[in-house]
Amino acid sequence: MAAFGEWAFRRAVTAQVDSMHRNLEVLLPALESAITRYQDFPYAVARDRLAWDFLADPLNLHLQDKFDPYLQDVNRRLGTELLVLLDVKGGVVSSSNWQARLTQEPENYSDRPEFKQALAGRLGLNYAVDARTGIAGLHIAQPVQNGDTIIGVMVLTVRLDAVQNAWRQRGSPVVLTDSHGIVFLSSEPEWLYTTIAPLGADDLRQLDASQQYGKGHQFAPLPWRITRPIPGQVSDPSADGHYEVLTRVQGKEHIFLALDTRLDEWPWTLIQLSDLATSQRERWSAIASATLASGFLLFGAMYLRQREKRFRELRSAREQLEQRVRERTKDLEEEVSFRKAMEDSLLVGVRARDLEGHVIYVNPAMCEMTGYHADELLGRLPPYPYWHPDETEKHWADNRADLSGRAGLTGYESRFRHRDGHDVFTMIYTTPLIDATGTHKGWMSSVVDITAQKRAEEQQRQHVEQMQRAGRLASLGEMASTLAHEINQPLMAMASFASAARIYSEQNKPAQLVESLDSIKAQALRARSIIDRIRLAAKQQTPGFQPCDLHAVVTNVLALMRFDLRQRKVRVQVHYADHLPQVHADRVMLEQVVMNLVVNGIQAMQTTPVAKRVVDIRVGADDAQAWIRVADHGTGIAPEIASQLFQAFFTTKPDGLGLGLKICRTILEGHGGRLEFESNPQGGTVFTVYLPIAP
Repeated sequence: MAAFGEWAFRRAVTAQVDSMHRNLEVLLPALESAITRYQDFPYAVARDRLAWDFLADPLNLHLQDKFDPYLQDVNRRLGTELLVLLDVKGGVVSSSNWQARLTQEPENYSDRPEFKQALAGRLGLNYAVDARTGIAGLHIAQPVQNGDTIIGVMVLTVRLDAVQNAWRQRGSPVVLTDSHGIVFLSSEPEWLYTTIAPLGADDLRQLDASQQYGKGHQFAPLPWRITRPIPGQVSDPSADGHYEVLTRVQGKEHIFLALDTRLDEWPWTLIQLSDLATSQRERWSAIASATLASGFLLFGAMYLRQREKRFRELRSAREQLEQRVRERTKDLEEEVSFRKAMEDSLLVGVRARDLEGHVIYVNPAMCEMTGYHADELLGRLPPYPYWHPDETEKHWADNRADLSGRAGLTGYESRFRHRDGHDVFTMIYTTPLIDATGTHKGWMSSVVDITAQKRAEEQQRQHVEQMQRAGRLASLGEMASTLAHEINQPLMAMASFASAARIYSEQNKPAQLVESLDSIKAQALRARSIIDRIRLAAKQQTPGFQPCDLHAVVTNVLALMRFDLRQRKVRVQVHYADHLPQVHADRVMLEQVVMNLVVNGIQAMQTTPVAKRVVDIRVGADDAQAWIRVADHGTGIAPEIASQLFQAFFTTKPDGLGLGLKICRTILEGHGGRLEFESNPQGGTVFTVYLPIAP
């Protein structure tokens, strides 16, 4: 009973851990959305020309009178806490709370981690408490650049109260700790600014210098006590993140199951707690059930023992009586037993009829096949009760053939109606019934149940139909995936141009606004062209092949992507060979291939330093073919996944479909070309498009 209770407890704990892992699918996206939602806004504000002018002349009161209210208005529209412009020394030049700043001492951000990260040309993220206001929030910092020179830093402060409130509504505690182990977000307010483990002297000095969480915090240890690892897990609870915690919540002591999850993009750890009371109740419930079952088994065993004792006594008396009967009827019993055993063992139904059609014998298999007892069939004339009402004419014809001796030796199929209403398919073989004297007494029929065979044939037919339907659905799904993947890039470009148009509209730049609107229109036409190509492919029509200039193809792609390249801080170097020949191709499809390769290169360089984010495009030709090489300086392609790179639905991107390179290769093969890749000696990957030269 104890072992059963422990098994039930371990099973409940496993289910509880699985539930906590599933909760991560809700907690992590919500936290990531709250963090990344505003991270691009400091960059957008930092691109304003007014910010550059003001940093160049911070004592210009006329510019300050414009920029302070501008930051205040942007901060109000975003619904964020604070928007601050810093110089390269960390001093506050302008802020959205400029009115309050007039009465406060100047603040310096030079010791803040987010300022140092932005000054190095990266996105800066840090959760801290404002030293003047005491407001805790996420600080997002972006460099302010004039060309390649960083002239300042824009810092946006966002409160994460909504995340904490959502955690409190879950009912189970959730905390988020930083790289020092300090709890800075918690569903339980009393756990804020406590630590998982005592802080070292270096950590305390660093926190005191940066004032990341303000002043006055003692950073006491979190009031948790780890009782023991989970049964069946490794002895070290930190090895897989699962362990038990004893603590008090709202004045009551609880034992929780804790799960640690380290965030990939930030040096933070998310800790979930789930009450173990449910699993413990499962243990005691299992022990109680096992106890009750054991009692029933013991009682049953005692009852069976007494019952067996009575049966032994009765059996002894019956055996004595049967012994006397067997001695008198031995010969008759053996004969009857042999005949009955033979008849009952047959799986084939046996039916005997006299010359007029009366049923004179049926075996058990025949009775089971029709659902009628032998006494209900014996003596009956046609129509028999098991004849199927939908095939009465056929039954009469088969009966006349049987009684006239014209039934085929190969048998015939016949459908019966079972007494309970279901159909039974049979194969009937009929031969003459001859007695010991050689007299023809009637007809003997063997009835074989072939219902299972009929069902198997029907299931096979349905399976073939399902396979055909599945093939059609698979083709439709592949076409839908292709359309979704191909049209995604024009839609992303339209979204980027729309964002730029909004900024130009707010900045009253009509020329740039018109240029962005023209780009949106061009992308819409491009999306329509892609849809037209997919429709033509679905109708198995030939795409619009025509002579194409590779110089124009690459130039058009870069023009469409200029906003995205500028936003991702990626430079493009293009080298064209002299006297490029034309190729015979579908221009829209070819531009789609080049755009896909450039987008892959940009995405591969997300972690590459800004100075090295360069896409190198070279266009040339030899005697038989033209080629386009697109090289990036990204992470490259691991050897273990190189063989799967062009497989459909294989991807290394969290939100990718795995269709881009597959579609590119398919397009090029339709043009008589090919797509190859190799490692870039300078780091990254080189993709090469080969196309036959137009005659």
